Amino acid sequence: MKQAGVLLVIGALVATPAAGAAEAGPSELPSAFFISKSDNHNQVHYAVAVDANCLPAGVAPVRPYWRMLEQGPGLTAPLLEREQQVYGIATQTVTRSAASGSITLALRALPQRPLTIVTRKDSTGTCRAAVYTVIQSQRARLYAIHVVLGWIGVDSLIIKGWARSDGHVLRETIEP
Repeated sequence: MKQAGVLLVIGALVATPAAGAAEAGPSELPSAFFISKSDNHNQVHYAVAVDANCLPAGVAPVRPYWRMLEQGPGLTAPLLEREQQVYGIATQTVTRSAASGSITLALRALPQRPLTIVTRKDSTGTCRAAVYTVIQSQRARLYAIHVVLGWIGVDSLIIKGWARSDGHVLRETIEP
């Protein structure tokens, strides 16, 4: 795992119209989660396409993209082919029910640590997303992943979140 350092922070953002989408078409949660690199302020965000009921839209609704914060707050860019090995999605599987939807995905750099993004409509009708994984062998809501860089690569990976059982903070360090 000799990759650039990253910090992954989870958020539940409001759905906005997807780029190029028709008014009644799919919307997009612009950032179900994102990875921040330790060597600059740019971030890889993971957007989720959702339908009018906030269910994942299509068979591959999650897409990564860069937010180029060092060049300006609203600038974005697609991932380069070489960046797909670090930030790309290895697999994503969609499940839908009447009240919510979920996407189980594996990042190419962390295939052994699947993430589950749950989308739903809250009480105000706003689309929300939450991300879940396993931390310290416990089911958890993901808060952050931080990669500690060394001289020639990654020294360790720190995964943080809240236990689903009682909300206590979980922290796990993984060394490559």
